[in-house]
Amino acid sequence: MESLQSFLPFAKSEDNYWMKYSMARDGASLHTLLQHIRGATHTIIAIETVDGEVMGSFTSAPWRKNWNYFGTGESFLWRMRQDRNTPCYSIIDQAQLESELDVYPWTGANDCVQLCTQNKIAVGGGGCDSSMVDMTTPFGSGSEAKQTDNDDNTQYGFGLAIESDLLHATSSRCATFGSPALSRYQSDGSPMEIINLEVWALTPSMSSEGAEKLELGKLFLEDNYC
Repeated sequence: MESLQSFLPFAKSEDNYWMKYSMARDGASLHTLLQHIRGATHTIIAIETVDGEVMGSFTSAPWRKNWNYFGTGESFLWRMRQDRNTPCYSIIDQAQLESELDVYPWTGANDCVQLCTQNKIAVGGGGCDSSMVDMTTPFGSGSEAKQTDNDDNTQYGFGLAIESDLLHATSSRCATFGSPALSRYQSDGSPMEIINLEVWALTPSMSSEGAEKLELGKLFLEDNYC
């Protein structure tokens, strides 16, 4: 996570990382994930695939189910440049491997930043015309929200989309972040198999107890005054 620090918004760049959800610890369920991160505003999603690829997103709006896109231009997509199967001969090699990232910030091309439905969560997209996007389409069908740019005939899709069982994800070329498919092994947008998924929140607190109190306070205000 520390390798992402220099890419975070200045106001959050000195915050601490708080692991809010781990698939290994909490189980593979979108409902469970959303419950665990309900009070978090700035979050980092990180997934690892069976091929050793590591990728994810940073977003700065709370994850809530919504059939429309939401989020801010502070968000970005990221991936490790090499997969974790790359040979390393020392701890220094391992640290170097994990510090080399490709980061794709918001381009301003559209406002398709975050999407959260009962079927999937997604970051980034194409033209954002919800009438063109079938959110119930199963992964692997080859039609996951792909849209064509009329100017250059380029097909765009979700920058990163994770299925509700949290076991599969897809990544396509994305207009929102100017990013290629994040996977080199499934660069055609076909499903990736997830072996681990974590969500980290940013907090100014030095302890998990303090972070919990801050989060509960925000949730109280949201539930009672928003």
